[in-house]
Amino acid sequence: MGQRIGATNPRGRFCGSASLASDAVDLLLLNASNLPDKTVYPYAFVQVSALARHFGLKVARFDFVRLNRQQIRYHLTDLIRRRRPRMIGLHLRQADSVVESDYPPPPFGDPSKYYLPVDDTRALVGEIRRLTQAPIVAGGFGFSSHPLQTAARLQVDFGIQGEPDGFFARFADVLARRHLDQVPNLVYRRGRTFHANPRVFYPPFDGPEYTDEVVDELIRFYGERALLEGTMDTVAVEIARGCPFRCYFCNEPAVKGRHVQYRNWSAVEADLATLASRGIHNVWFVCSEINIHPRRARTIARRMRALNAGRDGNTRVRWRSYSIPRMDPAHLRAMLSAGFQPGWNDFPSFDDTNLARCQVPFRTRSALDYYRRYLDWADRQPDPPADRQTFSLFLGNAFATARTISTTLRRVDALSLQARHEQAAVSTATRVFHIDGRYTCGDERSLSTLGRGGRIPLDVVGPTFHFAPALVRQLGSEQAVRDFLAYVGSTFLSSEHLHKRNWPEFLSANVSSPGLLALMRTARQARTVGPVQVDADDEQLAYEIRRSLATLWKKLDETAVRRLFSPGAEKRLYGHVVNGVLIQLMRPNARAFARILRTLRIPHDRDGFYDLSEYRVARILYHHFDSNEDLVAEMCRLHDLRVDSLDLLQLQHFLFENNVQIRPEYRPLLFAK
Repeated sequence: MGQRIGATNPRGRFCGSASLASDAVDLLLLNASNLPDKTVYPYAFVQVSALARHFGLKVARFDFVRLNRQQIRYHLTDLIRRRRPRMIGLHLRQADSVVESDYPPPPFGDPSKYYLPVDDTRALVGEIRRLTQAPIVAGGFGFSSHPLQTAARLQVDFGIQGEPDGFFARFADVLARRHLDQVPNLVYRRGRTFHANPRVFYPPFDGPEYTDEVVDELIRFYGERALLEGTMDTVAVEIARGCPFRCYFCNEPAVKGRHVQYRNWSAVEADLATLASRGIHNVWFVCSEINIHPRRARTIARRMRALNAGRDGNTRVRWRSYSIPRMDPAHLRAMLSAGFQPGWNDFPSFDDTNLARCQVPFRTRSALDYYRRYLDWADRQPDPPADRQTFSLFLGNAFATARTISTTLRRVDALSLQARHEQAAVSTATRVFHIDGRYTCGDERSLSTLGRGGRIPLDVVGPTFHFAPALVRQLGSEQAVRDFLAYVGSTFLSSEHLHKRNWPEFLSANVSSPGLLALMRTARQARTVGPVQVDADDEQLAYEIRRSLATLWKKLDETAVRRLFSPGAEKRLYGHVVNGVLIQLMRPNARAFARILRTLRIPHDRDGFYDLSEYRVARILYHHFDSNEDLVAEMCRLHDLRVDSLDLLQLQHFLFENNVQIRPEYRPLLFAK
């Protein structure tokens, strides 16, 4: 995606076409499939241009990200007029986001806002047909996942499944529509249907891919400021192609081949040098997993260490890639010392039975050892990786069971991993593909596709998902699975629930305004109100919290207390203030409240304080109660807790602080043996 005329991205920089040049091109390569929330300069723009150049063909590029239909029509008209292409190429990087939570069905989501790049690309085909008779060819990873069905959906003239090497070698034949059956990887019309030629898995291009022209476009896309500030996204450089593994959820081996083919390293170094000469030092090494062959990964690390020798922190090349989480410690240390930043696909679970059924090439012990070493390394970095605080798991995989969930949570808790993450990303269902005549999981009865009309007839070209049958049976519905996994992610896999607590809402649900006022007056009269530690990164906010607390206790009346329940525009400030008030009320009452903790069987010290993870608190309470309501009712009966009493408020606070949600259907999932 290069410069876009007359429209800017949120960074305030051009992010559209190649240039304002008016010379004719052989191929005008267009993209309408960029993910709006995470736009990237299409690596296909780089690779297709390099291959075309190798065969003496000229390519211009344009990305339509965030343009409305009127803007698309304007730029498309201008491009076709200026560039006079012999053929128009459409890049379909992906057919959807592959993340089920991006497509909540009605009434939980709005289908008009779904990310549906196949539909957007089909609309672009219509606009192109209106402007030119030039043939249209589609390609890209998303196209190659289901080439015949996608070609029919898009109504293009041609398609390329996989690599376009053979297409460019026979470009003149394709233009003339002759000998089409001899063009490798070509998809073309034969009568009323599309036909696909036999698949050839070409190796990576053995020459440099990046040119100054392409780098100019890339910098315009991300913005000069992002380059100068070092916030530009990683830039793709392919080092290998193909994957021998059979992870049930992945279609990469079908698209790129099951044999790993490595790129000539001199070509990789040439691209790194071109990028570095323009100030680009963060790269993503494109491959299935960098350590499929460990010896090759160690060789790459040695070469990158040599490349980085003598470079300071600003010019050091930082390289990322996917990796299998099973490196031995010495190997991982060597990779990290050479500038490597690990990446991986979400862990399906930490249950070996489940991992085996998912057919992933690692098991729990190696994954946890690898991940903990990564966390230790990341926490020592002056600038930790952007995704360091997110714990990503695929607990909604097709083979997840009660044992899968409970085993994973026990292991996460045993290693205290929850406290090391501020949020979790838990995938709820599997994006299904149709490969080698069968679905990757599920069948016609269990699968559903989503489109602009919500649920539509099964069509794997569009976002099609499969929920774990065992989870659906236990919880009752797909939405219940979503809710459960969201709860697990925010409470047992991360501290996210702590950052999202709504303290004014908690007050409204558990104490009346007059009741709180009475409790505060009693505390003030007893002189038990002490200072509270204010944890706020914003110094001004910390000052406002302390000032508001002091003012509240000094002028303690109905008006001041009502504001704690309804803070209006000052919700952020008063969330901290309410939390501070509750601490000031409950801390002196901790010893008295200890009798309730003993009844709940919560271990605590002599002062009434406990130190348990949310998972361990839940495990104890689930053993004795069937719901939060049952628990509260039993404590009220045993300890004579009254409405608006401090002990009852402290009990509700204990449940709220640990995000306790006792539900019978959750018990076997959280604590199955």
